[in-house]
Amino acid sequence: MTKIRVLHVCHSLRFGGGIEAWVMSLFRSNRGRMQMDCCFIEANPGDIAEELKEYGADIISCPMGFNYLTFPKRLAQILKGRSYDAVHVHCNDFSGPVIYGAKIANVPVRIANYYSTSTGHCNDFKRRLYLWPMRRWIERDATSILACSSAILKIMWPELYERGDKRLSPMYIGVDMGKFRQPVDKAAIRSELGVPAESDVVGHIGRFVKAKNHAGFLRAASRIFSSNPNTRFLLVGEGPLKPEMQKLASELGIGE
Repeated sequence: MTKIRVLHVCHSLRFGGGIEAWVMSLFRSNRGRMQMDCCFIEANPGDIAEELKEYGADIISCPMGFNYLTFPKRLAQILKGRSYDAVHVHCNDFSGPVIYGAKIANVPVRIANYYSTSTGHCNDFKRRLYLWPMRRWIERDATSILACSSAILKIMWPELYERGDKRLSPMYIGVDMGKFRQPVDKAAIRSELGVPAESDVVGHIGRFVKAKNHAGFLRAASRIFSSNPNTRFLLVGEGPLKPEMQKLASELGIGE
Protein backbone atom coordinates (compact mmCIF):
# COMPACT_ATOMS: atom_id res chain seq x y z
CA MET A 1 0.00 0.00 0.00
CA THR A 2 1.39 3.40 -1.00
CA LYS A 3 2.08 5.72 1.93
CA ILE A 4 0.52 9.15 2.09
CA ARG A 5 3.23 11.76 1.49
CA VAL A 6 3.02 14.93 3.60
CA LEU A 7 5.30 17.96 3.63
CA HIS A 8 5.30 20.05 6.82
CA VAL A 9 6.52 23.62 6.37
CA CYS A 10 7.87 25.72 9.26
CA HIS A 11 9.73 29.00 9.61
CA SER A 12 12.70 27.18 11.12
CA LEU A 13 13.61 23.92 12.84
CA ARG A 14 14.92 25.30 16.12
CA PHE A 15 14.50 23.82 19.58
CA GLY A 16 12.45 25.90 21.98
CA GLY A 17 9.52 27.00 19.82
CA GLY A 18 6.06 25.66 20.59
CA ILE A 19 5.17 25.07 16.93
CA GLU A 20 8.42 23.29 16.26
CA ALA A 21 7.97 21.14 19.37
CA TRP A 22 4.50 20.10 18.23
CA VAL A 23 5.66 19.32 14.69
CA MET A 24 8.42 17.19 16.21
CA SER A 25 5.79 15.27 18.19
CA LEU A 26 4.02 14.46 14.91
CA PHE A 27 7.18 12.92 13.49
CA ARG A 28 7.92 10.99 16.70
CA SER A 29 4.45 9.48 16.78
CA ASN A 30 4.19 8.76 13.04
CA ARG A 31 5.96 5.37 13.26
CA GLY A 32 6.23 5.03 9.51
CA ARG A 33 2.51 5.31 8.78
CA MET A 34 3.10 8.25 6.44
CA GLN A 35 6.11 9.59 4.59
CA MET A 36 6.56 12.98 6.24
CA ASP A 37 9.18 15.49 5.15
CA CYS A 38 9.91 18.98 6.42
CA CYS A 39 10.67 22.28 4.69
CA PHE A 40 11.97 25.41 6.41
CA ILE A 41 11.63 28.91 4.93
CA GLU A 42 14.23 30.78 7.01
CA ALA A 43 17.90 30.91 6.03
CA ASN A 44 19.15 28.47 8.67
CA PRO A 45 17.54 25.10 9.42
CA GLY A 46 18.04 25.02 13.19
CA ASP A 47 19.05 22.15 15.40
CA ILE A 48 16.17 19.66 15.11
CA ALA A 49 16.81 18.93 11.42
CA GLU A 50 19.16 16.06 12.27
CA GLU A 51 16.58 14.39 14.53
CA LEU A 52 13.96 14.66 11.79
CA LYS A 53 16.27 12.77 9.46
CA GLU A 54 16.30 9.90 11.97
CA TYR A 55 12.56 9.49 11.29
CA GLY A 56 13.20 9.17 7.55
CA ALA A 57 12.34 12.76 6.71
CA ASP A 58 13.83 14.66 3.82
CA ILE A 59 14.79 18.20 4.88
CA ILE A 60 14.08 20.80 2.21
CA SER A 61 15.53 24.31 2.29
CA CYS A 62 13.62 27.06 0.51
CA PRO A 63 14.33 30.43 2.20
CA MET A 64 11.57 32.93 1.55
CA GLY A 65 13.72 36.03 2.05
CA PHE A 66 12.13 39.42 1.43
CA ASN A 67 10.94 38.78 -2.12
CA TYR A 68 7.98 36.59 -1.22
CA LEU A 69 6.32 37.31 -4.57
CA THR A 70 8.86 35.08 -6.35
CA PHE A 71 8.82 32.43 -3.62
CA PRO A 72 5.77 30.41 -4.81
CA LYS A 73 7.33 29.56 -8.18
CA ARG A 74 10.66 28.68 -6.54
CA LEU A 75 8.90 26.34 -4.12
CA ALA A 76 6.76 24.83 -6.88
CA GLN A 77 9.90 23.87 -8.78
CA ILE A 78 11.14 22.01 -5.70
CA LEU A 79 7.80 20.26 -5.11
CA LYS A 80 7.22 19.11 -8.68
CA GLY A 81 8.14 15.47 -9.05
CA ARG A 82 7.92 14.74 -5.31
CA SER A 83 4.25 13.71 -5.52
CA TYR A 84 3.10 15.06 -2.16
CA ASP A 85 -0.49 14.33 -1.21
CA ALA A 86 -0.60 17.23 1.22
CA VAL A 87 1.36 20.29 2.28
CA HIS A 88 0.73 21.37 5.90
CA VAL A 89 2.02 24.90 6.60
CA HIS A 90 2.67 26.10 10.18
CA CYS A 91 3.40 29.78 9.48
CA ASN A 92 0.18 31.74 10.20
CA ASP A 93 -0.30 34.38 7.45
CA PHE A 94 3.13 33.57 6.02
CA SER A 95 1.57 30.29 4.90
CA GLY A 96 0.21 32.18 1.88
CA PRO A 97 3.21 31.94 -0.48
CA VAL A 98 3.68 28.27 0.45
CA ILE A 99 0.00 27.49 -0.20
CA TYR A 100 0.18 29.19 -3.60
CA GLY A 101 3.41 27.38 -4.47
CA ALA A 102 1.82 24.04 -3.52
CA LYS A 103 -1.14 24.84 -5.79
CA ILE A 104 1.20 25.61 -8.71
CA ALA A 105 2.83 22.21 -8.06
CA ASN A 106 -0.63 20.54 -8.12
CA VAL A 107 -0.53 19.34 -4.50
CA PRO A 108 -4.19 18.35 -3.85
CA VAL A 109 -4.39 19.09 -0.10
CA ARG A 110 -3.05 22.47 1.07
CA ILE A 111 -3.41 23.26 4.79
CA ALA A 112 -2.73 26.62 6.45
CA ASN A 113 -2.41 26.33 10.23
CA TYR A 114 -2.76 29.25 12.67
CA TYR A 115 -1.39 29.29 16.22
CA SER A 116 -1.96 32.89 17.33
CA THR A 117 -3.77 36.10 16.47
CA SER A 118 -0.63 38.20 16.30
CA THR A 119 2.86 38.05 14.81
CA GLY A 120 4.08 40.53 17.40
CA HIS A 121 4.69 43.19 14.73
CA CYS A 122 3.04 46.60 14.45
CA ASN A 123 -0.13 46.25 12.37
CA ASP A 124 0.33 49.50 10.43
CA PHE A 125 -0.64 50.21 6.82
CA LYS A 126 2.73 49.06 5.47
CA ARG A 127 2.41 45.77 7.33
CA ARG A 128 -1.18 45.20 6.13
CA LEU A 129 -0.10 45.96 2.54
CA TYR A 130 2.74 43.44 2.95
CA LEU A 131 0.39 40.75 4.23
CA TRP A 132 -2.48 41.33 1.79
CA PRO A 133 -1.27 39.00 -1.01
CA MET A 134 -0.33 36.35 1.54
CA ARG A 135 -3.82 36.27 2.98
CA ARG A 136 -5.31 36.43 -0.51
CA TRP A 137 -3.41 33.27 -1.47
CA ILE A 138 -4.63 31.47 1.64
CA GLU A 139 -8.25 32.47 1.08
CA ARG A 140 -8.13 31.49 -2.58
CA ASP A 141 -5.91 28.41 -2.60
CA ALA A 142 -5.99 26.69 0.81
CA THR A 143 -8.14 23.55 0.96
CA SER A 144 -8.19 23.72 4.80
CA ILE A 145 -7.58 26.53 7.29
CA LEU A 146 -6.91 25.18 10.77
CA ALA A 147 -6.20 26.83 14.12
CA CYS A 148 -5.60 25.65 17.66
CA SER A 149 -8.84 27.34 18.78
CA SER A 150 -12.11 28.54 17.27
CA ALA A 151 -11.39 32.01 18.66
CA ILE A 152 -8.28 32.31 16.47
CA LEU A 153 -10.29 31.37 13.38
CA LYS A 154 -12.97 33.92 14.26
CA ILE A 155 -10.42 36.71 14.78
CA MET A 156 -8.18 35.95 11.81
CA TRP A 157 -10.88 35.08 9.27
CA PRO A 158 -14.09 36.81 10.50
CA GLU A 159 -15.84 36.89 7.11
CA LEU A 160 -15.12 33.23 6.34
CA TYR A 161 -16.10 32.31 9.91
CA GLU A 162 -19.41 34.17 9.77
CA ARG A 163 -20.47 32.59 6.51
CA GLY A 164 -19.55 29.12 7.75
CA ASP A 165 -16.72 28.36 5.33
CA LYS A 166 -16.28 24.58 5.56
CA ARG A 167 -12.51 24.87 5.23
CA LEU A 168 -12.23 26.44 8.68
CA SER A 169 -11.80 24.00 11.54
CA PRO A 170 -10.21 24.06 15.01
CA MET A 171 -7.54 21.43 15.53
CA TYR A 172 -6.68 21.31 19.21
CA ILE A 173 -3.00 20.72 19.90
CA GLY A 174 -2.44 17.59 21.96
CA VAL A 175 0.70 16.55 23.79
CA ASP A 176 1.87 13.18 25.04
CA MET A 177 1.04 13.29 28.76
CA GLY A 178 3.00 10.12 29.52
CA LYS A 179 6.20 11.86 30.57
CA PHE A 180 4.25 14.11 32.95
CA ARG A 181 2.68 11.17 34.77
CA GLN A 182 5.97 10.06 36.31
CA PRO A 183 6.06 10.60 40.09
CA VAL A 184 8.13 13.61 41.17
CA ASP A 185 9.35 14.89 44.52
CA LYS A 186 7.44 18.16 44.70
CA ALA A 187 9.05 19.18 47.98
CA ALA A 188 12.54 18.77 46.52
CA ILE A 189 11.66 20.78 43.40
CA ARG A 190 10.13 23.59 45.44
CA SER A 191 13.21 23.65 47.65
CA GLU A 192 15.46 23.83 44.60
CA LEU A 193 13.48 26.80 43.25
CA GLY A 194 13.22 28.54 46.62
CA VAL A 195 9.42 28.19 46.74
CA PRO A 196 7.89 27.64 50.21
CA ALA A 197 6.20 24.25 50.55
CA GLU A 198 2.82 25.78 51.46
CA SER A 199 2.72 28.41 48.68
CA ASP A 200 0.28 28.46 45.79
CA VAL A 201 2.26 28.52 42.53
CA VAL A 202 1.14 30.12 39.25
CA GLY A 203 3.25 29.46 36.15
CA HIS A 204 3.75 31.05 32.72
CA ILE A 205 5.76 29.15 30.09
CA GLY A 206 6.68 31.01 26.92
CA ARG A 207 9.30 33.03 25.05
CA PHE A 208 9.87 36.52 26.39
CA VAL A 209 8.31 38.32 23.42
CA LYS A 210 5.41 40.78 23.23
CA ALA A 211 2.88 38.24 21.96
CA LYS A 212 3.19 36.17 25.17
CA ASN A 213 2.04 39.17 27.29
CA HIS A 214 4.36 38.71 30.26
CA ALA A 215 3.64 42.33 31.26
CA GLY A 216 -0.07 41.57 31.65
CA PHE A 217 0.77 38.43 33.62
CA LEU A 218 3.05 40.38 35.99
CA ARG A 219 0.48 43.12 36.60
CA ALA A 220 -2.14 40.48 37.44
CA ALA A 221 0.43 38.73 39.64
CA SER A 222 1.03 41.95 41.54
CA ARG A 223 -2.68 42.30 42.33
CA ILE A 224 -2.97 38.66 43.38
CA PHE A 225 0.13 38.93 45.58
CA SER A 226 -1.24 42.01 47.36
CA SER A 227 -4.23 40.00 48.59
CA ASN A 228 -2.48 36.63 48.87
CA PRO A 229 1.22 37.12 49.72
CA ASN A 230 1.63 33.37 50.00
CA THR A 231 1.45 33.05 46.20
CA ARG A 232 4.57 32.57 44.06
CA PHE A 233 4.89 33.11 40.31
CA LEU A 234 7.21 31.28 37.92
CA LEU A 235 7.97 32.61 34.44
CA VAL A 236 9.82 30.03 32.38
CA GLY A 237 11.53 30.88 29.10
CA GLU A 238 14.10 32.96 27.27
CA GLY A 239 13.83 35.88 24.88
CA PRO A 240 14.69 39.54 24.21
CA LEU A 241 12.17 40.97 26.69
CA LYS A 242 13.40 38.97 29.69
CA PRO A 243 15.51 41.80 31.24
CA GLU A 244 12.63 44.24 30.73
CA MET A 245 10.20 41.88 32.48
CA GLN A 246 12.63 41.35 35.35
CA LYS A 247 12.76 45.12 35.76
CA LEU A 248 8.95 45.39 35.64
CA ALA A 249 8.57 42.65 38.27
CA SER A 250 10.93 44.58 40.53
CA GLU A 251 9.01 47.83 39.97
CA LEU A 252 5.75 46.05 40.87
CA GLY A 253 7.27 44.81 44.11
CA ILE A 254 7.24 41.12 43.17
CA GLY A 255 10.78 40.78 41.84
CA GLU A 256 11.67 38.13 44.39
